[in-house]
Parts: sequence; C-alpha cells; structure tokens
Amino acid sequence: MSQVAPQVDVGVLTINGLAAFAPVLATLSADDVTPLAMVQMENLGSLFHINGKYALQVPDLLQRCKSTRLDRLGLLVGWRKGDSASLMAQSAGGQAISLLSMCIVNIYNESDTGLVLSELSRNMLSQTIAISSPSQLVKVARTLSAKLQLLGFGNFLAAQVVRIHDAYKHFGKTVPDDFLDKILAEDMAELLHAMTRAVREESIVARITGSRSMGHILAIVMIMFPEDAFVTMENVIVFEGLRKSILVEFTDTDGIINVQVELKLAIQSAALIVPIEKGPTMQLAGRHVYYYEWAGCMADMLQVMFMEDGLICPEPLRVACCGMFEPLAKALSSIDNQSDTKGLRGNHGVMKLLGPYPHERINQVCQKLWKIAPGWAKPISSLKDAFDSLLLAFAEATPTVSCICQSETRCLPLLGWKDSRQEFERHICPLYRLWMAVGVAINCGFGCLFVNAGSGATIVPTNYLYYGSLPLIITAILDPKREPPTGPTRRGYSEIIHGCIKGFSGSLGSGVAGSTNSSTIYMAALQTRQLPTTMDALVILMEGQLIFNGRYQTSLFAYYSERPEVEKDIRQGTQPIIPSSIGEHSSLEMTIREGVDSLLLTTTIVVGGGIEHIDLLRTIFASWELHEAEPCEHPAGTPLEPQHEDAVLTTSLAAPAAIEGKIAIVQVSRNPVAQLFACVPEVRALLQTNCCLNCAYEQAVRGKYRMIIAG
Repeated sequence: MSQVAPQVDVGVLTINGLAAFAPVLATLSADDVTPLAMVQMENLGSLFHINGKYALQVPDLLQRCKSTRLDRLGLLVGWRKGDSASLMAQSAGGQAISLLSMCIVNIYNESDTGLVLSELSRNMLSQTIAISSPSQLVKVARTLSAKLQLLGFGNFLAAQVVRIHDAYKHFGKTVPDDFLDKILAEDMAELLHAMTRAVREESIVARITGSRSMGHILAIVMIMFPEDAFVTMENVIVFEGLRKSILVEFTDTDGIINVQVELKLAIQSAALIVPIEKGPTMQLAGRHVYYYEWAGCMADMLQVMFMEDGLICPEPLRVACCGMFEPLAKALSSIDNQSDTKGLRGNHGVMKLLGPYPHERINQVCQKLWKIAPGWAKPISSLKDAFDSLLLAFAEATPTVSCICQSETRCLPLLGWKDSRQEFERHICPLYRLWMAVGVAINCGFGCLFVNAGSGATIVPTNYLYYGSLPLIITAILDPKREPPTGPTRRGYSEIIHGCIKGFSGSLGSGVAGSTNSSTIYMAALQTRQLPTTMDALVILMEGQLIFNGRYQTSLFAYYSERPEVEKDIRQGTQPIIPSSIGEHSSLEMTIREGVDSLLLTTTIVVGGGIEHIDLLRTIFASWELHEAEPCEHPAGTPLEPQHEDAVLTTSLAAPAAIEGKIAIVQVSRNPVAQLFACVPEVRALLQTNCCLNCAYEQAVRGKYRMIIAG
C-alpha cells in the first residue's frame, strides 16, 4: 500500500489549510511536479516488485545530495537535499517507479513516455487514483529518472546486444536487424503489465517470444527483474534467475512478438495474447536516444547503432574512427586561414586546445571512451590517409550490407557525408544508416576530446547529422570543390568544436552551461576566468543538475552585447609603447537572473569610469581561437619601435578592437582575467607571450592579425 497516500480529505481543505503541507509542497513545486501525480506514480510503482543489483542501488542514488559550487556565480551543480526524487526513496513503490522511469525515458520521447505511464495507470490503478494527465506523469518520470541515469542504460543495452549477437553467431543463426525496433507505447504498457503480474503472482508466468524489439525488452527485464528472468535462445538457456516468472525466448518468427500470461502447472491455452507491432523506424530521426555513462560511451553508442541493423561494430572500425582525430585537429587549424606554423609537431589552433600533450590526450580519451587497447595509435597521417583507413575499416565491418537506393542516387561512403535531415528518402537504406552512424560517432567523439568528465557523468548523443556537423566539414575539407561559398568550413574552429560538444549534450545549446536530465556541462572559463592555455579542458561535464535559488535549472545563457571598435589611442602624449596594464578593468561583477525556462548571466566590468557588458559565450569562443606569438630573445618590455606606432592603437577593455586598418595593442599585461575579456569575436588576435612587442607586431602583420593582447 502506498506510504504517501493522502491521510485527509484534501477536497475540503482551504488555502490556509494547505499550510500544513507547505514543506512537501515546496519540494514538489521546486521540481515543477504535481503532488497527485507523485502519489499516482508511487502507487503504480508499488505494483512493480523490482529486484537485482540495480534495485539495491536505487535508494542511495535517489537520496544523494552532493553538489559543487561554481565560484562567484551563486550556482551549484549537483542535487538538492530533500528533492522530489529523495521522497520516493522512502518507499518500495517510489524506488520501483523511479527505476521504471529511467528505462522508459531512455526508450521513448516525452509524448510516448506519458502514454506508457498513463496506459499503465489506467490498466493497473483505480479511477480515483489514476487522475493525472500524461504530461504531469512525464514531469515526474523525468525528475525521478534524472538521478538514475548514471546507471548508463545505453551502456547496459550495448552489453546485452553484444551478448545476444554472439549467441546468434554461436548457433549459426542470422542476427535480426529489428532487434532494437521501437515498441508502440500502448503495447509496452501491456507488456509491462504482464511482467509485473508474473512477478507478483506466484501462479503466473509471462512468456515473451520472438526477436523483434527484444533488445529493449531484455534490457528492462534484466534491469528490473533479473531474479525472475529466464532467457533462452533456440531452446538453449542463456540466463537463469532464481525464479522463472518472466520467460524471454528468442525464436525465429515472422516479426511479431507474442506476450502470453500463463498459469503454472495448468494445461490450457494462454490467458492473454498481445501482438506487439513494429513501430515506425523508416527515418533516422526515429532512432533511439539513450543515456550513456562517460566511460565507454562512444564504443557503446556505436555498438547500439550498428545493432539496429543487426551488426556488431568491431574494434578496427573504432580504431579507424579515432585515427581521424589528430589529422582532423590539424586540418581544422587551417580552414580559416590560420596555418599551423610548426608543422606536424605544432601546438597551434585546435591542437593547442588539447593541452601541452595533445597526442597523449587523444590516446587516453580514445582508450577510455572507445574501449580501445593501448598501443592503437599509428604514426600521424594526413586527413586523406586517415579517411581512406576509415573507408577500409567500414567496408570490412559491413561485408554483407549493400545500398538499396536508386541507381542514380546510390550511397557512396567515398563521397563523405551529407546533412541527414535533408535526405529522408535514404533512411531506409541500411548502408546509409550505418555510414551515418559512423559520422555521428566521429562528431560526438571529437567533441569529447575537449571535455573533462567527473564520476557518474552521462551523455545523451544525437542520432543525426546537421548542417555544420563535423563529418560534413570533413567532406568539405577533402573535396573543397563540392562546398558552397557559405559552406560549414567558413566558420571558426571554436564554433565547430562547440557544435561537436552539443552533439552529445544538446542542453548546452547556445549557452555557457546546460543540464540534461542527469548531468551538467559548462564552459571551464566560467570557473577559471582565464585563457584556455592555462586549462586542462575547455568544457567540464559533471553528474547532477544546475541549481539556483533552490530549484533545478536547464540552461545558463550569457548576456548578448556588441563591443565597439576604438578610433583613439589610450596612450597619453608621446610616451613609448610598452606592455602595461593600464587598459585592464578595475572591478568585475557577474550576476544571474532567473527567467521562465533558463538563467541569464550578465558579466559587467568597470573600465576607466565606465561600464561594459561582456558577452561571455562569444568571448570564450574568441579565446579558443587566440594564437600565441612565437617566442623571441628580446626583453618582453622592449618599447615598440617608432616606425610601427602609426599602424597601431593602444586600447583597453572598454573597446579592445581597433578600427579597420589599425592593429590594436590591448594593455592588459599580466592579468589573466583581463586577457580573457580582451578577446573579441571575429577579430584575429595574438597573445604576446615570451616575445617583445616588435616581434609580436611583425608576426601580426604577416598573419593578418588585428589585435595583440599584451602578455
């Protein structure tokens, strides 16, 4: 029986009478969930008798309240103490519905999630309790599942599909390509109803036979009811729990899954037969989006996407994907005419953003996320050579797959990738889907190189390529003639990197921080307020949600502002131009305002008696593209030679950039925060480090830089 059922007749309560429930109501209001929807979900969960190792973890996961403060912002990342999810940890029903919500949220979108929960409630609860709308139930499900996503449904699913794939191969059977097809929401509700009856009632078993959609069915059974599971393939036992209440039988069928509720020890026909129809999977957008725990996320994501077409992604293909990253980083450094002046061993452009040892970072990240053994990295090659290796590995991984498109529009991986949203007619082709899966993985995997992730962090990768995605940029780099004048490589590499990161954390959007249902990603400069040369990574990924004013938030946007170009020199008289700090700010204030659906961050500096609002997002992007000057042997304080003075303007943070035709020297020497704020979007800048102003000026002229930031 529910432990949170109302103990009074709430129908006769006055508004003042609700004050007695103020603490609980405040908790639920902070999470934007309705009290009766919580009660309904807890009652529904009481009918699901979960067991196994995941069930044991649920109470602690729901009650955890650890958080990390982002200094000076008044923001926390983590979990609130005493939130709605922690209330559910106090009852078996609350724990069960939380685990079920985690599974359903991974498989369905919000509309179908609400439909599953609404149908379950209608079938299993009384009319007096099942009164909440699907949208109200979805909000509860998202709130509860958030704390359980670190269990990594996507990782678990990948392990299960590999296991079943190996079993099919062992028996010499063809692996079905509908193993991960989507089950209609109404049918999933019937299926879950049958499962929970079998677990609750000792005289009943639920027999599930077939192959279509069995990947999701098996994952739910093994997560929620492993002790009641009995899994067979062609009558050979694959897994046996303590009880045999849920029989999962992989068989060759005509594609229809049968769910039968049967009485034990009774020779009679099935009491219930539910045919589960195949959901629409013609379009790539219909593919599932799962939560993946950080370790192994890329390998598991690619494994699941390949299994949707009945294949396993072998390690050589994963190695070939990773082999693209270093040549790609070097190629991106020059697509906006920013040449890599140090050749293959250079540390400029994108390579600089990977830290002092970029090759080692790529190696370590690929081993951890792509499940690749040490020693995988080959000698550095060109992007063309790496792409050729990828084509070969892809062909070896898909020997039985062929294009089924019309002859005049056949799929040719040799030609690279295109925007998948503009090619809906191709989504029926298995070769197209698999090649797009490789492109999606490369897009997400490249973004992961620039992220430091904490324990329990998860990602939610997209499953399509869009205009400006990295694979489309690879295509344009390899064949520039095919790219239009406004093609994707016309952007700076900071936007490209940001786009890759959004590929697995769409919550970041165009903000400086964003939360998915379970993790938060934010620009590292929010904490360090320094240039990326001093940081371990550009972006931080942490388990938990953004917390502000005691409420969970989804996005933090930066105040948008434009900075004027200066026409006058801040230098007094005819003093020699030397690096100084006269252009730095005297104070800094960062404030946050809570909006309807997001937070707004305003960054204000005081410079020379006036104030300036800094667009922090675009400033951070500009800092990623900041180049360091080549070192010289002259003293850093050497004055700029008089013949150069007419070509420069000394500037401050009030307006760092100079008018066209002049090179700005921003006087913020030895101030890391001011050097960050000196970066201006779309203004090529050079940081004077270990270099005198004269040599920095000469480099700026040669490289067509418009700004020198004093070091």
